[in-house]
Amino acid sequence: MAKNTNIPDVPGCIYLNKNRYWWRVKLPGQENYTAMSLKPVGSKLATTDLSTAREIARNLWEQAIYRSNIKEIESCDTIASLAAAYLQYLDTYYRHQDNSLTGESERVRWGIKTLLEQFKKRYNRMN
Repeated sequence: MAKNTNIPDVPGCIYLNKNRYWWRVKLPGQENYTAMSLKPVGSKLATTDLSTAREIARNLWEQAIYRSNIKEIESCDTIASLAAAYLQYLDTYYRHQDNSLTGESERVRWGIKTLLEQFKKRYNRMN
């Protein structure tokens, strides 16, 4: 029987399966939940150490976020579309360990809004 460890610092569920740690999660860009063994680099088997499992899950999560955002950024051809893509990314990056939003995302939103307003004013003066 699999034992759930309920770890809040990564989404999904890290659990024990035959004394090895696995992770059930829906990664960014995926439509369904998948279960994956948490294997350290160079290992054929999943780890038996919880702190190592957490670190592997965290790394996999960051890689998945990066890969999913690359496609959005490549399609940005204007400053406004780049700003919009970054604003979407804010809500996935600036989070507490319990997955709630931090105040940093609001400060960045305010800064981007101010930057775009200044850019718009200068652009209108040039044309």
